[in-house]
Amino acid sequence: MTFHQPFPMSTMTYWMPLSVNPCPSDHSEQIFCFGNLTTVACRITDCNRIRSVEAEYDNNTAIAKCVALNDTHFRILLFHGESQKDIVVVIQKISGCNLIFEEEYHAIMNAARYGEIAPRETPTPEDFKKNTLDEQSNSGGIPLEHNILEKSLVSEKSCVHYDRRDIHIMAIGDSLPTNPAPLS
Repeated sequence: MTFHQPFPMSTMTYWMPLSVNPCPSDHSEQIFCFGNLTTVACRITDCNRIRSVEAEYDNNTAIAKCVALNDTHFRILLFHGESQKDIVVVIQKISGCNLIFEEEYHAIMNAARYGEIAPRETPTPEDFKKNTLDEQSNSGGIPLEHNILEKSLVSEKSCVHYDRRDIHIMAIGDSLPTNPAPLS
């Protein structure tokens, strides 16, 4: 198995848009980043590189076409806000996995707004060894019936239309409590 690194260091270039247009009013979700255009674009470039997102940057139109894991395609558009100092970042999903798009969306927005870049978390073989089912059941969490997750996925699969599977998976994930209340 070979690992392909999308950005060899010798060919890595930064996104350096020459100028940006005013943000059209049809973009309902506008995220303002305070800083100059070069800083915001470089933060996005670094984020994509660190997270292994392949990108094609167009400096003339201030648009980046990106491909993340599982062939998830999206584009990043830069505009200026009410003043030239306000940069508006718009990220639009084109195709692929909604969950991966959400991860990349949040990572890029954190990078653009705050300069914080979170690398992709990939489990190592040691992580899998540490988290065996027996250890998880003794960790103080709620014990699960054997194969309950597999059974739930099989039953859910018959109810989910193929073209909307990602939406259903996101809804299932969003409905799970992150901090369940202790049982009395």
